[in-house]
Amino acid sequence: MRFTETTTLATPSGRDKKKLQDRKGTFPFSAKGIAASDITANQVGGLRERAVSVGKTGYISGGILANRLPPGASWYRTNLRAGTSGFHGQVITIDSRFTGWGSKASIKAPDPKDVADLAD
Repeated sequence: MRFTETTTLATPSGRDKKKLQDRKGTFPFSAKGIAASDITANQVGGLRERAVSVGKTGYISGGILANRLPPGASWYRTNLRAGTSGFHGQVITIDSRFTGWGSKASIKAPDPKDVADLAD
């Protein structure tokens, strides 16, 4: 399943609204649920983050963690499956008229030589 979303913050009255980020991505499903994900977020201010998850392991590149990566690494390994931009996400409502059911998507983990553990 592919998705797009825009996160907008609004005052309680709803009069003032401000775009926070937009995200797009893919969720391949297995018999047990979501098998993997590949999500790219573009935040206001120019921050871009990509989060890939395979099974229960997540990988984050860019975004607010970009300057914390050790030399030679471009990804963090973590248990966050949606990346830091996922904190602003919303429940996804699926339109039952969607016609792409059964389409295949293949998502692979980043090359291990490019990955650092978030705890390091």
